[in-house]
Amino acid sequence: MMLYLIIRRLGLCLLCSSLLLPAWSLAETAKNPDKRWAAIVGAGPGFSNRRNELTQYRLAISKDLPWQWSLAEKWTLKTRLETSYFEWHSSLDDSDPDVSKRGEDLVHGMSVSPVWRLEYLPQWDKPIFPYFEFSVGASYITESNIVSKNTNHTTLGCHFQFEDRIGLGSDFGSERRWGVTTYALHYSNAGTCSENSGVNFFELRLHYNF
Repeated sequence: MMLYLIIRRLGLCLLCSSLLLPAWSLAETAKNPDKRWAAIVGAGPGFSNRRNELTQYRLAISKDLPWQWSLAEKWTLKTRLETSYFEWHSSLDDSDPDVSKRGEDLVHGMSVSPVWRLEYLPQWDKPIFPYFEFSVGASYITESNIVSKNTNHTTLGCHFQFEDRIGLGSDFGSERRWGVTTYALHYSNAGTCSENSGVNFFELRLHYNF
């Protein structure tokens, strides 16, 4: 498990570097960066090998950063910074004998994430602007032990967790005010603590740009 986490971290670093270096060396700075804010709400189910039956709810705000590059005629790499408040709710019943006797069923958290967004400028006339996003952020959770549907609770090891995510989404409208994104997220401490069970989520987000 430790080796897997190390390889995963190195892979993410190489992915970021492979996209960043061509932008610095070959691409021209994109004209008229948006530099907008976005208000975000999101929710989605969690999954892990411990059957936590978690649901995540999120409120977030993000700001476009000034660094963005035109990689090709129709592709732009943008950066932004996002701050989130989230909650994990478990639907497990404490009276069920198969549910662990330890672990919390409600976890609060905060996260800060630099986000890379690769946008495609389409040829079609419809006001749809698709993109791909990825991020490796940092988060703090109030509880590191989560109730599970077996005899052992899920132990995340510590309050600090990395927040890794990849997503696909699109902005809509001529002014790109509204957008929808689907994410896969992973939380773990990358072996920095003695325990590192990790949890995962699928999340659907709605955002408003202003």
